[in-house]
Amino acid sequence: LEPAELEFVRAQAVMRARQGVPMDVMLHVYRSGHEAMFRAIEAAGGDSPGGMAGALALTGRTLPHVDVITTAFTQSYLETLQEEEIEADLARRELIERSLRGSVQPAEAAERARQLGIDPDTPFVVAVCASHAPGVTGFEQLRRLAKRLRGSPSRSPGAAMAAVVREREVVALIPAETTAAVVEGQLAEAIAALGSDIAAGVGLPCDGLAELQRGYGEASAMVRRAGAGTVR
Repeated sequence: LEPAELEFVRAQAVMRARQGVPMDVMLHVYRSGHEAMFRAIEAAGGDSPGGMAGALALTGRTLPHVDVITTAFTQSYLETLQEEEIEADLARRELIERSLRGSVQPAEAAERARQLGIDPDTPFVVAVCASHAPGVTGFEQLRRLAKRLRGSPSRSPGAAMAAVVREREVVALIPAETTAAVVEGQLAEAIAALGSDIAAGVGLPCDGLAELQRGYGEASAMVRRAGAGTVR
């Protein structure tokens, strides 16, 4: 296959990734296609020795063909997911920045939050996490912490609705329905997994993004009083 002949596969991968179709489902489609191709070759080969030998040789040629297709699909699919996650993270950070500055109207903030997968009607607490590690090491810790706090799509208890890196800190919005003990435990577990240079502070429950400034101020005050490796 020439690179141009794989463009259709790459376009399918981008489209399916943006549609949210699981990658294993699409790879199953390609495997099913290969199975159908194998059966057609086997049937065409018949029972004669020459036919069976030809079928075996042709089947051997289909294996690298399918491998090239599935590899191209997987690469494009994962690249699309990564690009979308980067774009969504930047958008979430912009929304939080604007909310902290008070430069976004409540209705606009609520609509934008929904587009980014944040339920604006769910009360939340603000957690601020700061790294005492120097330079690049501290930034990498915070980046990994934000990813860990966001958790899996199943959103385990204590997982953040949003967690973004800004300057030398992570700001996370965690559903307030989660008990304080679970929130602190989730933060403590994440900090312990990434190193003892991180400290975290948690504010009181906020009812919507309009109260984000207040919750952020409370969490920031607490993180300044927290020692490295602790949550307050």
